[in-house]
Amino acid sequence: MATVFGLSLGNHQGVISVFKNGRSEVLANESGERETPMLVTYKDDTILVGSAAKGALYRNFQYTAIAMPSLLGTDLNENEEKKVSNITIIKKGGNICYKFEREGKPRLVPVKDTLGKVLEQLAATARSCESVSSGSIHCVLSVPIHYDTDHVSLLKQCVETHGFTVISTPPSPMLSVLPYGLDKDSYTGHVLVYDVGVNSISLTVIRLINGLMKLVGTRTINGVGGYDIDQELLSVLKDECKRYFRKDVTGGKYAVNKLLAAAESLKQSLTNQQTGPVYVESLHDGMDFQCNVTRGRFEGVCQSIFTSFLDPIQGFLNSLGLTGSNINKVILIGGTCKIPRLQQLMKDVFSSSEVYYFISTDHVVSLGAALEASYHQVTSGLSLSSTIPVTTNDLSLTFSNCVTPASVVLLGKHTPLPVCKTINTKIEVSEPGRPVIIAIKETAVLGELEVPPLASDENGNVLNFEVKFLWNSRDGSLNDPLLTVREVGSNWKSELLLSCKN
Repeated sequence: MATVFGLSLGNHQGVISVFKNGRSEVLANESGERETPMLVTYKDDTILVGSAAKGALYRNFQYTAIAMPSLLGTDLNENEEKKVSNITIIKKGGNICYKFEREGKPRLVPVKDTLGKVLEQLAATARSCESVSSGSIHCVLSVPIHYDTDHVSLLKQCVETHGFTVISTPPSPMLSVLPYGLDKDSYTGHVLVYDVGVNSISLTVIRLINGLMKLVGTRTINGVGGYDIDQELLSVLKDECKRYFRKDVTGGKYAVNKLLAAAESLKQSLTNQQTGPVYVESLHDGMDFQCNVTRGRFEGVCQSIFTSFLDPIQGFLNSLGLTGSNINKVILIGGTCKIPRLQQLMKDVFSSSEVYYFISTDHVVSLGAALEASYHQVTSGLSLSSTIPVTTNDLSLTFSNCVTPASVVLLGKHTPLPVCKTINTKIEVSEPGRPVIIAIKETAVLGELEVPPLASDENGNVLNFEVKFLWNSRDGSLNDPLLTVREVGSNWKSELLLSCKN
């Protein structure tokens, strides 16, 4: 068996895990850390990556880019600029680039090159395993469930350009199920995967049926996340500075950047202890700054933020026809979900459910990706089998001979297989004496059904279709999907067996 890896790339940090000795484990980088910051500093002729860039961030803030995978899919026009965090991005020559000022002149660095610097460091971490000193690194790459096909393709290309061979790109929520062994259990129920990122929250409901997974629904809320907590703690430290120095010393970027780094460290400290010590060297006129912040104070000032994190849950469940009592298990993802108060609030909301966070919320997706990679059988190379087969693109139905163009999504992209889905849709026929052609399309037409002229209502113009789609698939063995269409009013029925490529 070849050594295989699981790779998780967030907008804040990257994590790589390896499967060996029958289990997956997170690898530490050369700094001894298991999370590699997605930071790259370009100052003069010096390039700092990961932990080195983070350590000097307060000095090099204006020269440091956050290597966000999400930026690869940014929709900009040529030469259009956009401000992201501390830095400007611009589209130039078809590439999304970071824009720096160097000696009064702009310097452009493609986002994919910046992300590549972090990937090179993660690849070096993978090669620290004795069995992977050279050659390509085979990995499963987790992707956010809201990425479209083009975004996933761009990210995969970037990863493969820097020493990796990507076996598959399953969505992160599905991978989070694997480390907890829920795919092996014989129970049936709903799982909510709750992912708090730097600037977004993702909610995903998965239906488990004797270990098989089916995507019920997903929603991503942008503009809220762990960054809000960092900013609230920064405000706390600014107030403490006023008391300590008896004046406001946080007017300069240098001091603010130092305090922001301290706020991030404080947040991590308070996840594990009741009091977080803060020490910032040479903050003002060569004088150091120190204070203590209790967990109680932290929870008090951030209570409204925690509440805003929970607000979208009920509306999301309602949109799926579910309530909190329908959720059997909850899986927490993301470093922010380490915060004890947020964990307790989730327990309160889902009082009858099991809330899972005992595997590090920073690592659970990467560990799941490594487990997923281990399921791929190795002979002369790696096969493309997978325990989580998913649809790559949207599957949609189009109807001809309609008064207005009719199209409906049958299966969304990243829908886990196997799947059985039934939908109902009505169309108004423009020429009742002509047949209606129903086409099922992915990137191209996969097949067509011809519906003869039917009279469903008294005018003979409205047809009510019940469409059932059955696709049995598991461990890379894909059966041919079956599309069944019934017109409810006339009870006309027909089936279409589609060809499926393994």
